[in-house]
Amino acid sequence: MRATPTAQRLPRSGKVALAASAVIQAVLGIEFVLSGLSKVADSAFAAHFRAFVQASPGSHRGIVAPLVQLLVLPHAAVAAEVATTRSWAPGLSC
Repeated sequence: MRATPTAQRLPRSGKVALAASAVIQAVLGIEFVLSGLSKVADSAFAAHFRAFVQASPGSHRGIVAPLVQLLVLPHAAVAAEVATTRSWAPGLSC
């Protein structure tokens, strides 16, 4: 019988994993930037945002419904601006 070597091989996947992580991070960054830009380009985004939030079941029942009713709906324009900024800002930090 032949003896098998017991020395462990080190994986060569370190560089591949690092490269894959960089690609994923770049793709996500581009996605966030494009999402934010689409919101900036839509002149009626605040109105659409308000309608979307009002139509959402979570704004009428559930744990966060009182917060939505007290904070988001009365200040829909500010909430829409925050949503826009929070969409593209992470993409620029990548």
